[in-house]
Amino acid sequence: MGHKKPPRANRLGVWVKREKDAEPRLAADYFSNWFAEFNDAPKVLENDWKIRKTIENKLGRKAGISKVKIVRRDDKVDVNIHSIRPANILGKDNQRVDDLKTAIQAFTPNTIIRINVMEASSNDAQIIAEKIAYDMERRVAFRRAAKTAIAKAMSSSEMQGIKIIISGRLGGAEIARTEWYLEGKVPLHTWWANIDNGFAEAETTYGIIGVKVITNRTLQQGNNNSNNEGGGGHRPRRPQNISAA
Repeated sequence: MGHKKPPRANRLGVWVKREKDAEPRLAADYFSNWFAEFNDAPKVLENDWKIRKTIENKLGRKAGISKVKIVRRDDKVDVNIHSIRPANILGKDNQRVDDLKTAIQAFTPNTIIRINVMEASSNDAQIIAEKIAYDMERRVAFRRAAKTAIAKAMSSSEMQGIKIIISGRLGGAEIARTEWYLEGKVPLHTWWANIDNGFAEAETTYGIIGVKVITNRTLQQGNNNSNNEGGGGHRPRRPQNISAA
């Protein structure tokens, strides 16, 4: 069988708790948080896709966007853009944000749009994948691009491991192949590990080359309960046996 499910998708909805953790947390959270009626769900899902596509077309890859989280409550839509270069998204006097808000408002009537720009880590898996794809489009050798990204990522104290998978006509070869590079520990079967994955495509002269990046970063102390908005969703402990006196 092929390993086609991303590591992050495998952790969605899974609650984890170690002995040293104060409270349980979600192993991975959704990028879209909302509830809708059964008949309205396809329209809302399409609207989320349009919002992300508009952000991609307006800002482009140079904005360094890691992820876009959409939160819907009643008639309010919060669009949280995580980027390593927030100043490029804000623009002068928040002009770019206002233009982006106007473009989104065009196909989301009767809703209040709020755009929040947040700073992302340079060690985010999606950022690393897009950096490698950008280097390959500039005719940098794929091995050099991958090893440079690994060396830069592992220089950070929070990074425990990284795995990079590159597939396509590598080096302009006639037959497509896959190569991967691993450094550190990337325990994909450990639920409490802070695993993140990213994917990008490099449009080269000899075809599209796919880049997958899987990272294992140290969970920061302040984010131990960052995903636990509903509270108390963990599996209860097994009761201890009490012997009669």
